Amino acid sequence: MPRLILLDLDLPRLSGLAVLRRLRMATHTWDLPIVVFSEIYEQPDVLLSYQIGANSFVGKPGDVRQFCDLLNDLATYWLQPRQCKLAFAAR
Repeated sequence: MPRLILLDLDLPRLSGLAVLRRLRMATHTWDLPIVVFSEIYEQPDVLLSYQIGANSFVGKPGDVRQFCDLLNDLATYWLQPRQCKLAFAAR
């Protein structure tokens, strides 16, 4: 099982929102973090993504270097042990 799903809304055969719906309906992925990407950052897509169950919605940068930096930041945030952050914040 993956620990994080990065989902682009602009997919060739099935819309990213349809994929998100299917993932959230499956019992083995209901608690898996899903970050939705889109080049076009439109309010209805953002709202619907959150309503369906996205954990985050991120505008996809056009520059490859910025996109790589964004992926690194997302992996650092979503994949690091969450307990360490919570324990540190409680002190």
